[in-house]
Order: sequence, then structure tokens, then C-alpha cells
Amino acid sequence: MRIRNRITELLGVEVPIVQAPMGFIARAARLGGLQRRAGGRPAVNAEEKEMDTTGTVVRRHLAAAVLLGSLAVSPLTAQIAGGALDCDGVDDQAIIPDTHGDFDMNTTMTLEGWVRYDDLEGGSGVVGGFTPPDGAAYSLGEDEGVGDPPLFFVSTQFTNAAAGPSLATGAWTHLAGTYDGATLRLYVNGVLADSTAHAGNVIDVTELRLCRHPRNVPLFLHGTIDEVRVWKVARSAADISDNYQRVLDGDEPGLVAYYQFDEGAGQAIVDSSAAGNDGSLGATGDPGSDDPARVVSGAPLVDPGVCVRDSRTACLLGGRFEVRVTMKDFGDPPVTFPGFIQTYGGQSSETDQSVSYYSFKNGNVEIFIKMVDACGNPNYVSYWLFAAGATSADTLILVRDTGTEEVYQIHNPPGLLFETVADTQAFQTCEL
Repeated sequence: MRIRNRITELLGVEVPIVQAPMGFIARAARLGGLQRRAGGRPAVNAEEKEMDTTGTVVRRHLAAAVLLGSLAVSPLTAQIAGGALDCDGVDDQAIIPDTHGDFDMNTTMTLEGWVRYDDLEGGSGVVGGFTPPDGAAYSLGEDEGVGDPPLFFVSTQFTNAAAGPSLATGAWTHLAGTYDGATLRLYVNGVLADSTAHAGNVIDVTELRLCRHPRNVPLFLHGTIDEVRVWKVARSAADISDNYQRVLDGDEPGLVAYYQFDEGAGQAIVDSSAAGNDGSLGATGDPGSDDPARVVSGAPLVDPGVCVRDSRTACLLGGRFEVRVTMKDFGDPPVTFPGFIQTYGGQSSETDQSVSYYSFKNGNVEIFIKMVDACGNPNYVSYWLFAAGATSADTLILVRDTGTEEVYQIHNPPGLLFETVADTQAFQTCEL
């Protein structure tokens, strides 16, 4: 796999290339148990072309894949089957001891997980950190308050929390909470839902607790969890939105625990990260009534090589090319807005060849992308890409070839008018 980053710059303004290489571990349900097929990450190809004399284009050829997430979680046409833990809301739980000290976060951390609540009793966590004798250092899950909102809280010298819109039962929801030493942020299905100021070092823990409140109180999750991830870094908004529906390699920087629950049987919970923070079902590790049930997951994870159309993702040329757009406003600091496919009279602007996007306001179209199949033209034998914008905002366009996982990236810096792109050699991937 290879990424082709095309960074469009004007007036010699250099913008750092943000690389998000990510391989995949495909997940498959098999009779007699659940098995994961591992996919490796190839070495970096040393070939690259530095910025030319006009400062217009930087090309770098990297052997890696950027896999694009989705904003909407509504009906997906291609999902990866894997394992999950189903918790009864009475006493089911799982424990991961902090053997290596990886769960002591200092001032930066991220918690993530997919959850499908069967009912909302309040106070039940997807994942949290326990501090003896009966304290909670951090937790991601459901609030005890009115309205059943998702909650991410962190305890330093004091406790503070970010809360989101009300949760729903029977639907898979992705929750992510980040802390960077200054701000708590809560994301729901890849979109920022709330933030609040907070400071100080996170209280140390002795273990992680899943499917329950981290303190010794009878608050247990009634529902199913999957893809629980613990990071010792504050993931960015782009990190969350681009990867929350993607399976990770497990060796991503800052990842200290990754639970996919694909063991199929037994008490062990295997950490799929490189940190080796394994745990076990139940409160003691021995088989018992407090063991969550192992089930096939319904979390909407998307398989590499598939374009899944939603309100944010366009699938052009018969689904061969996946298109997504993000923009930032001119605030200080700037706020990231996902691009949405423009509709007219309830009809999408997307055709097989082109699509229009807005970010800040419905009807205010800012970006237009068109793909042309010129594979039958002997003078080109390639896929063409055209992009135009009516904006001076910070804009990022990602076009992924689902056949090769090659990604074409266009970045327009803030404060500069969007430069039109017309590339008749954008994807030289006609022959797979």
C-alpha cells in the first residue's frame, strides 16, 4: 500500500505534512471461535520528491495506508465481524491490572470504546481507572445525571467532566475522551460533543475496570462493548474522526492498551497493543457469574478496501474512490468542521463522477471534487482528479483509491484562496 500526499501550497507557504500511516488487522468470524488475520505494515519507501522551486507541490511516496473513518454510524454496508463483551448490568466486569504503570497518565490521555446500551441506569462505565482504596481516576461511559448523557471525567487535584447529548439504547455508539493537561474533550461517533477546561496530573491507578463504574459502587453496564483503546497521549480531533471505525495495527505511538475481545473463549482478555497489558473476565479472574458473555460484535467497523457512503463520505466511479473533506474556521484556536455532502431538495449532489461539500452552513457549498476514468485513453491510462473551492479556510481533501489504498491529499492553508487542482495523473492505478 502506498500514500501519495499532494500538498497544495501557495506563495511558498510551507505547511507540515501530517502523516497518518495505519495498516490493518482484519477481523473475521469463524465457526468454532473468532480469529483475527494480521496485516503487516510495509517498510517506508525511500523515494520522495522535495518541494520544488515554486513551493507548489510536495510529493512523498510512503508505503502505508490512511484509512478514512465515517461520521455517521447509520447503516453501513460492509462491517468487520469480531468479538465483543456482553455485560448483564448486575455484576459483569473485566479487570486489567496496571502491571507496567502504563495506566498512570500524568497530563495526557485518551480513552475510546464502542458501546451498545441495553438500558441506561446511570453511572456505568465502558472503561475506567481505579485508585485505592475506593477512588476513580478517570472514566468513559454514561453519566449518573438526568438525560443519560455520555460522560468523560478525569480526577487531578479535583474532578471535572465533559458530557454529551443523551445516549440511546439498542444502537452502537463510539465514545472517546481526551485530556491534554488543559482541556477535557468528549467525542461521540467521531464528532466533538463537549469540552471543558481542566488542569493537573491525573491520579495514578492500580487497574482498569471495564463494564462498570471504576469505584466500588454497584453501577454496572448493561450492554455490549468492543474496541476499547487506552492511549497515553491526547489524540487529536482528526485522529478520532479518521480512525474510530477502523481497526488499528496495535503499534501506534502512545497506544498502551487495545482490547478487541476476539479470544473466542476463556478468561483471558488479550491486549492487541505492543504494551502487553492483558486482563481477565470477572472480578477475580476465575470463572464465575460476573464474567461478561463473549458475543459476535455489531460495532460498525469498516473493512479496508470498501467505500461506505454516508452523509460525509462520497463514493465515486462505482465506489472505487472514497472522498472526504474537513475544514477549520478562523477561531483562536480554530475549530474543525467535517465536510458534508450538499443536498438539493432532498437529493444528494453526489453523482458517479462528482460531489459538492459544505462545512460551516448547509447550502454554502465550498468544495467541488470530480473524478474521471481515463484508463481507456492511451495517452494517460490513469484516473484524473479535479478540485475547486470557493473558500480561504483551512481545507483538507482526502481521496482514497479503495483498490490500492493509495490516498491523494490536498491541503489549502488558512487565509489563502483555494487553488484549483487539475491532475490528469492523479492515480496511475488502472491495473491492479
